[in-house]
Amino acid sequence: GWDPARPPALDGVDLDLPPGARVAVLGRSGSGKSTLGAVRVRLLDPRAGSARRTAGGSDGGAAGPAGEGDGVDLLAVAGDEVRRRVQLVGDEVDHVFASTLREGLRLARPGADDADLVAALEAVRLGPWLAGLPRGLDTWLGEAGSTVSGGERRRLATALALLADPDVLVLDEPTEGLDEPTAEALVADLLGSTARAGRAPGRPPRTVLLLTHRREGLDQVDAVHELRDGRLVPARELARA
Repeated sequence: GWDPARPPALDGVDLDLPPGARVAVLGRSGSGKSTLGAVRVRLLDPRAGSARRTAGGSDGGAAGPAGEGDGVDLLAVAGDEVRRRVQLVGDEVDHVFASTLREGLRLARPGADDADLVAALEAVRLGPWLAGLPRGLDTWLGEAGSTVSGGERRRLATALALLADPDVLVLDEPTEGLDEPTAEALVADLLGSTARAGRAPGRPPRTVLLLTHRREGLDQVDAVHELRDGRLVPARELARA
């Protein structure tokens, strides 16, 4: 929880995520990006204001003014149910289990076949990595994923999220641990394919919220905002800054 004696990590934030939208929130370390992501999935609850799920299946404003907006207040929904619909990929949830790669990925979708697993890995640019594993999907990942690098760990977490097929995907610094060319290519891939990757037939494109410090590779998003000292600067103001 938050220390009530400290200033709020988010102050007056009002962010709308329409169903199917791809929205980026920029911010340096400590600006409140991870807190925003945690509020989205109810790992943290706001002291004031609300986060709401609209009738269209996405989220309304996060930590916005109390009582405003349509839809269901996420505080009225069980945390596990919120996290079934909204998946967060970030430091808090990138744990890799001591299992084979196949078993670990199937935690997100027990009925997934090998083609589903490979497609999820390719969507996060782990196809060449998989091809280089002597035992492929049967490779043992080691205790707490000790055999994978930090960049691979974050991308495995993203593949798990894609397999879970959430309505909303929150990506908190998905390129952490990657070199610049790979990071830019991954962001482009995620924004270009994430809306459909892993979606069951007939389901609409998922909503994607990208939390990042990188300004590169954001040409595919529908809106860009910036967090400054816990406050959200709308894209139109950011463009003039």
